[in-house]
Amino acid sequence: MLITDLDLGEIMTHYDAIIIGGRPAGASLAVHLARGGMTVLVVDRATFPSKPAIPSMPLILPHTLDLLDEIGIPESVSANAGSKLLRLLLEMNGHYAVEIDFGQAMAGDSRRPYFYSIRRDPFDNALWENLSQFDNITARQEFGVTKLLTDDAGKVTGIEGANGEQITADVVVGADGRFSFVANQVNAAPFNEVSDYNTDFYFAYWRGGTYDHEDWSHTMHVYSSTQGYQYLIFPVSDNEVAVSVQMVHDLFPKPANQSIEDYYEAQLQKYPQLWHQIQGAERISQVWGMKNIRNGYREVGGNGWVLVGDAAHYKDSIDGQGIYDALLGAKILAAHLIDWKAGKHSWEAAVEQYRAALLDATYDMFMETQGRLKREVHDEPPQFVVTQILRRVMEDPTYQKQFIGYATRRFEPKGWASPQLMLEALVRGFGRDLRKLFS
Repeated sequence: MLITDLDLGEIMTHYDAIIIGGRPAGASLAVHLARGGMTVLVVDRATFPSKPAIPSMPLILPHTLDLLDEIGIPESVSANAGSKLLRLLLEMNGHYAVEIDFGQAMAGDSRRPYFYSIRRDPFDNALWENLSQFDNITARQEFGVTKLLTDDAGKVTGIEGANGEQITADVVVGADGRFSFVANQVNAAPFNEVSDYNTDFYFAYWRGGTYDHEDWSHTMHVYSSTQGYQYLIFPVSDNEVAVSVQMVHDLFPKPANQSIEDYYEAQLQKYPQLWHQIQGAERISQVWGMKNIRNGYREVGGNGWVLVGDAAHYKDSIDGQGIYDALLGAKILAAHLIDWKAGKHSWEAAVEQYRAALLDATYDMFMETQGRLKREVHDEPPQFVVTQILRRVMEDPTYQKQFIGYATRRFEPKGWASPQLMLEALVRGFGRDLRKLFS
C-alpha cells in the first residue's frame, strides 16, 4: 500500500519490520519479507521518481535480471529505464581497441546474453511502485527519519519522523546507503576495509555527439589511459549517454576556484579520443561526483537493528555489481529474518548467520574488485606490456569468456584470471599474429 496524506489515518503503529530506504535493497527486502508473511513499513525521505542521494551509472547484468524476476520486476523495467548493451569496447590509451561481444562470450550460458545501462530514477520508481501489490507492505515516501527509538535496555524499537510521529517494529532495517543514518546512529563499526585503491568518480548525462562505433547506442565504451584514470560512456537511450571519469584519489586535485562542471570537462578533454565524440554534444544534467570512494563492510546487525545493501557492504562501482549485491544481500537477509520471526533462531544467531552468509556470497568478489582497481586504475604498466601483452590477452576468446563469466557471476571470482589462463591466452595471441603475418 502506497500511502498519501489522505491515507495517514489507516497507518499501523507497529510492524514486524521497518525498512529505512526504498530503493533496490530496501524495496526488494520488503517483497521477500511480505511473501514470508511479515508486516512491513518502508519509508524513504525522497519523492519517487528520483535519483538516489548518491547517483550512479549502474549496469543491470544477466544475474541481476534473474534476481529482479524473483521479486516481480520484469525485464521491461530495465529496458524502459535505459539501453540494452550488446558489447564492450575497451580502448587502451589510443594504442588499440578490443571488442567483446556478449553473445559470443556467453555462448553456452542459458542466461540473457546482454546488459542494460539504466537511469536510476525510472528504475527505482518501478521498484517502489511494485510495493503496492502487497497488502502487508506500507510504503511512505517523503518520510525523513530523525531518530531511532530505543527501550531502557538500548534495543532499537522503532523510528521517529520529522513531524514527531513514532512507529515501532520488531526490527529496524537500514537500507539507506553507504552513508547510512541507521549505521551512524548505532555506531556500526566498519571491518574488512581496503583503502589502498580508493578512487574519485565524476559523471553527467549528455545528449547528442558523434560516436565511433556504428552501433554505439548498444555499446558500453571504456577508455583506459593506463596512467591512473579511465573513462566510461554508457548509452541510456538512442541519443543520450552517461559519461564518467574515474581516477586515483586526488590524482588531479580540483582547484578551489574551479566549478565542478569545469573540472569535470577539463578531465574529459585530457583524452582526445573520447572528447572528440562528445564535444559536439550537450550536457543535460548537473555533474555528480564522489571522492575517495571507500571499500569495505560494516557490522551488519545489533540489538533490534540490521543493515542491508550499501549500508552493510560498500565498494567501488568498477565491477558493475552494485544493484546485484543489493538484491542478493536483501534476499539473504530476508531468509534469516523470516526464520527468526518464526522462532527458528534467536536474534543473535540470525544476525551472525546473516553476516556469515553475506560474506560468503560477496567477499571473493569484493577482493577481486580491489584487484581490478589496482590493475585497471592504479597501476601504470609500461607501454610494451600494454601493446604487446595485454592486447593479445584481451583479444583471446577464451579470456573474454572467462572475463564475462566472472563479471556475471557464472564463474567464481577468486582465481578467474589464473596464471595459466593468462599465459595460454598470450601464447594464442602470438599464434594469431604469426598466422596473420604469414597469410
